[in-house]
Amino acid sequence: MKKYLIIFLIFAFALSMIFIGTSCKEKAPEETAEKLVIGRILIFAGDDFQQMAQKHFLNYCDEIGAEGIVLDSNFDAEEEKKNMEDLISRDVDAIIVQPVTAFTATALSDMVKTANIPIVTYITESGNFTLVTSDEITANTEAGKKTAELWKTLHPDTPIVACVLEDAAVGWTRINRSNPFIAGVKAADPEATIIEVELSDLGTEAIMASFEDTITANPEINLLSSTASFVSLACLEVLGAMGRGTPETEIIHGIQGSLEEYKKIMDPNSAYKICTGMKPKDLEVTSIKYAIKLINGEIGREEKITIGAPAQVLDSNSDWKQYLKDQWLTDIE
Repeated sequence: MKKYLIIFLIFAFALSMIFIGTSCKEKAPEETAEKLVIGRILIFAGDDFQQMAQKHFLNYCDEIGAEGIVLDSNFDAEEEKKNMEDLISRDVDAIIVQPVTAFTATALSDMVKTANIPIVTYITESGNFTLVTSDEITANTEAGKKTAELWKTLHPDTPIVACVLEDAAVGWTRINRSNPFIAGVKAADPEATIIEVELSDLGTEAIMASFEDTITANPEINLLSSTASFVSLACLEVLGAMGRGTPETEIIHGIQGSLEEYKKIMDPNSAYKICTGMKPKDLEVTSIKYAIKLINGEIGREEKITIGAPAQVLDSNSDWKQYLKDQWLTDIE
């Protein structure tokens, strides 16, 4: 009986070793598999938001064990095309790109389709492919409403005259930023006057010159918003030089959520009081996750899918400390 028991135990032990060996062999391909290579084309690396997006992109690639390659289009469609050709020649597994314009987005899609590389577009919408964008319409509508309400609280007897500065070349910003902000202002005050200014040149000097002309011709302006924080901050500088730029004369809204905006918003003497905070980390992580879904065939490469990463309205009462730490890798006291 003992003899049979010993034989049985030897057999059971040998069988368990077979299973363990099989389990190890199944895991081996994962351990030796080539790491994913994901290309990321920035629209303009000189922008604070784009720089932070790059950091979060590379950080998350490291976190998941992928290789990230970052290139800069510098707002140039030809440079963008060269970057795409570069990544295609490297045979990357997927490409995430913020196209210079909606027109170039379609051309980029055709390029990667020929190369059989999945693409995720970032912010700029065009074509039938996966788009990861910031859900700004809700936030900017809320921001417009809060900006108007703050003015009415401070100056209940002064009619609202809102100036909205827009990027003439980018229709996306009008749909997602300017129009929702105006709708929010009108929700708070249906009688508010709106002055829209299209900027054809986004250089700081050109912005300041254009706004100086606008405020000189319309000194009654008391609300200000733009499609990017650097525009709003440039306008604040113009107002300061004119002896304005305080809550007694204007309330200013911007879009980004930078440390500089935080400092202005917390300054009681600054007219800059509300901003729509973008979330570079959320956008990058979401983009990479959907790029991997495309690589794995979990979603169709020519299936139009729009994924929104919600923006956040920020004022002096917001949790800036957590927001800046998470999205901008910045610690404040």
